[in-house]
Amino acid sequence: MERKVTQSMRGKTVYWIHREQDKPCVVFVHGLTANHRLFDGQLEYFKQRYTVIVWDVPLHGFSVCYRNFTYENCAEELRLLLDLEEIEQAVLVGQSLGGYICQEFAARYPKRVLAFVGIGAAPFGHCFYTGSDRFWLKQVAPLCSLFPKKLLQESIARGATATPQGYDNMRMMLTISSKEQICQQIEAAYKDVFTRQQPVQFQCPVLLLDGDKDRIGKVAYYNQLWAQHSGYPLQLVANAGHNANADQPQQVNRYIGAFLERQGIV
Repeated sequence: MERKVTQSMRGKTVYWIHREQDKPCVVFVHGLTANHRLFDGQLEYFKQRYTVIVWDVPLHGFSVCYRNFTYENCAEELRLLLDLEEIEQAVLVGQSLGGYICQEFAARYPKRVLAFVGIGAAPFGHCFYTGSDRFWLKQVAPLCSLFPKKLLQESIARGATATPQGYDNMRMMLTISSKEQICQQIEAAYKDVFTRQQPVQFQCPVLLLDGDKDRIGKVAYYNQLWAQHSGYPLQLVANAGHNANADQPQQVNRYIGAFLERQGIV
């Protein structure tokens, strides 16, 4: 895949693209404290039939030098890189935090989203969340700062995964970030997550995926609530944690591939 960079007044965004001529584009958007390597298990499968983009979202990976992280700004960085590649529409696959970015993008540019797949994602709109949830999520970064770096990395990796391969993938991504960077990522993510009041109303097909062993906060509960309120289909991935696509890549690839085929996005 070809490595490229976009630049805005807020910083640079690094991404990788594989072009498949005249094929729809699938953009993979990783979760909190991860980077583009979260989707290593998806690339070969989807490169055979789609144009594929992975990127390091602001404050993460090679896009770590970034000012003013907000979901609105992340959506704008995604728009910039799609404009640069002259891609008018794309399928967005967002894992966890990446799901928030995808929802913000869909709210701002609904006609540019062919379909949305959330993996361990949660609804963006604080009407879903209790006051207690909102309070405690904002305490995560201060609590993380109390952990030694290795213990913090170990806790995040084990909490997000349910298989050795998923754990190794997450641990590898965490090792490139300092403790300070990890805490900065967490603080920025939860500081801005409740700025949108109402949930995003997608104007495209939606599929929700979550690991049946997702132990991250109340993500599993909020996925169920999201599916009930919206009618979006929710598929549980067997023997998978929060990073379901890293724990069970083949299973997730089949679910997403079949979903896109049903929508005629081939």
